[in-house]
Amino acid sequence: PPTSIDEPVAMFDTDVRKSCKEWPLEVLLFLCFFCSTAISKDFYSDHHKEQFHFPVNPQFEYNTSSNVTVQFGLNAFLHCKVYNLGDRTVSWIRRKDFHILTAGSLTYISDERFNIIHKDGSTEWILQIKFVNEHDEGTYECQVPTDTGVMSYIVHLKVQVPEAFILGGAEYHVKTGSSLTLVCIVDKSSSPPKTIYWYHNDQMINYDHTRPGVQVTVEPGARTHSRLTVVDARLADSGNYTCSAPNTRPVSILVFVTEGDKMAAIHKLNDSCPSTLKVSLIVMWISVLISWLNR
Repeated sequence: PPTSIDEPVAMFDTDVRKSCKEWPLEVLLFLCFFCSTAISKDFYSDHHKEQFHFPVNPQFEYNTSSNVTVQFGLNAFLHCKVYNLGDRTVSWIRRKDFHILTAGSLTYISDERFNIIHKDGSTEWILQIKFVNEHDEGTYECQVPTDTGVMSYIVHLKVQVPEAFILGGAEYHVKTGSSLTLVCIVDKSSSPPKTIYWYHNDQMINYDHTRPGVQVTVEPGARTHSRLTVVDARLADSGNYTCSAPNTRPVSILVFVTEGDKMAAIHKLNDSCPSTLKVSLIVMWISVLISWLNR
């Protein structure tokens, strides 16, 4: 039996040392691994994790369309979604002249048509361009700085410009008393115009009740047709006629209303102009040659 209070401890320590010498190597290795794992868990506590935190780079969402087509005169919205932004700043750049349009919520262009749309906490940064024209067409870059440089998301903007034209030439001749008929066609429009306006010398005549006999019809479709008819044409109906549709460049034609005998004279003059012009050129050339020879 033990003779003192320290004797059992000494005996236990001696027994452990003896037994450790008899343990297999595999058991000793397992104990070493277990102890090191416990120490590692304690070392990498939440406090230490904060000290060894590695930043995450931003990421773009590529599900949004990188090709945007907008009709002339409407508003364009270029979308850019960024995740893991942190305290970084999102910028929009116009690639054709590398002009910085926006940075964060600030705008760096005097053109008030450009604006940034962003809500606090949102991952989306939308570049808005109001009333687009063909000069706005091109490539735009959504840019975010990183620890190693910059990340970019490219958006291509195409502006679709509808075309309007009036059938016939640049001039239209009609006799007094007959009907004046003009046909305007609007093509390449993303949404067919419901209304087409006609102007006579800058005055709209669609709803002009002071001139009876004016009719305007519209046939919507992939190519919208509008027909202007003026019954019983008068001399006062002569002038400039313009066809205008929303978000479409207007097109004009000159109309000449003349009396019957004068109309015939005009056609006769037009038919004789080419030969008369040739004769005038020959006479002028001969006179110049004679003048040069007399020197």
